[in-house]
Amino acid sequence: MKSAASIKITPVTLIANYPDLQSLAIEDVAVKLGLHIEHVGAGQAKVSQEQDVLPVVLNVDANTVTLENGDEGGPIEFVMTVNSCDTSEAMKWLNKHFRGKKKQAQEDDSQKKTQAFQLVEIVQAAEPMLFHDELGDPYVRVPVEEHLETMKVHSRRLRDWIRLLMFKKDKKIPSSEATNSAIDILAAMARFEGPQITLGNRVALHNGDFYYDLANKHGKYPIC
Repeated sequence: MKSAASIKITPVTLIANYPDLQSLAIEDVAVKLGLHIEHVGAGQAKVSQEQDVLPVVLNVDANTVTLENGDEGGPIEFVMTVNSCDTSEAMKWLNKHFRGKKKQAQEDDSQKKTQAFQLVEIVQAAEPMLFHDELGDPYVRVPVEEHLETMKVHSRRLRDWIRLLMFKKDKKIPSSEATNSAIDILAAMARFEGPQITLGNRVALHNGDFYYDLANKHGKYPIC
């Protein structure tokens, strides 16, 4: 690390040119630079490098730094001052230690959202019937093997069915987060876009008639 005497004060650059980097928390930048922070009140802090106090003041509330010559800047100017580098090098340093990780996290989130969207599309291609019961609980009727099966949207069986669909179509295993997101969307569609249907367990009354479900687990009916 450089001593205070070796620090070169660089003129302030235009903050507006780099809003994403300049919005980084000035204290986080100081920590990443390996500096010790000492709060002195009024939203300000001094920083030191080893035993040397640097000729800058952090304005924590304003997220700026006051340089030795009285100019104010942001994270870019702060790195330029501490590392005695130019704007380009300071931006590279900030990109490496901050934006690179943030960008990767955003890409990961985007990938999860994309996979969730793909799952919903795969389910819709199977032409499911989404609906809710008299209590507002979401259900879906989907083709399973050679019969139609009604499942609760928030059930392990539907979750497994959805993941199997994607594996068969794309030879990919969806993440749990993507699967949960897709199921939440299906539940919303069932509640707000699907019809309300009163359900029965094996026996149901409809228009004055009783209906009995005599099918086995494969959807086959016994021959009478």
